[in-house]
Amino acid sequence: MIKAIKIAVLASFMGGVLSPMVQAQSSAATDLAAREAVRRQGEIQQLGKLLQQAKTVEASGNLLAASKLYEAAQGKVESVGISAKGIDVERAAAIEGLTRVRMGLADKYAKSGKLSEARKEVNRVLVLAPNDLTARERLQELDASLAKLRGRMPTEQAIEDVKSVVDEKIQASTLVQDGKLFYEMARYEKAEAKLRQALKIDPSSRGASYYLVLVQEAKNKLQVKARDITSRDAIKNVTKDWVAPTSHLDL
Repeated sequence: MIKAIKIAVLASFMGGVLSPMVQAQSSAATDLAAREAVRRQGEIQQLGKLLQQAKTVEASGNLLAASKLYEAAQGKVESVGISAKGIDVERAAAIEGLTRVRMGLADKYAKSGKLSEARKEVNRVLVLAPNDLTARERLQELDASLAKLRGRMPTEQAIEDVKSVVDEKIQASTLVQDGKLFYEMARYEKAEAKLRQALKIDPSSRGASYYLVLVQEAKNKLQVKARDITSRDAIKNVTKDWVAPTSHLDL
């Protein structure tokens, strides 16, 4: 009897201790679920806006910009959940839009001879839609074309390296124009700094070398002129020192 009473008291005590803890955990879980629901709703709204923007841009013919918007929309789909309910239409629209513009870009690149770029676009489609027969067939065609060109075209790495060289040439040319402007404004120190920076980026820059010579010549002329002025001032001072005592003796 006493043992049963002890058990009942202990159970009552434990219930009093655990009940608030359980309630707190339940409340935290409810808050978390509510926040997640709000987050998903916000993502769904953004998804709709992105799809609308993507359609508008796609209709204008800017496939590259449209592809970025569809990619962003696909990101929202994944954020909400690939299998989430209530976004079936949006999920399908994102994949279909991406497929259209990526395949369109692939055709565009292929026509201009950029087969590797075209292949990347098709592969992106197959990542999202592995069973897309059109994309699979297009990939096979591109692979066959690339196989025929082996040994007759540069590697992708070489092409990427050339892109970086072109960027450097543009950067150096811009610095040359800056240096030219400072030279014409007689700001020779700034001009020299810009031109030397250009030569550091592109040692073969003829423009930088040409204007650097002009800057050095201009600076040398200024130095010679400054020395001449200093010499004349010194002569005047010496003459003044000699004239003053002579005038005193005449008195």
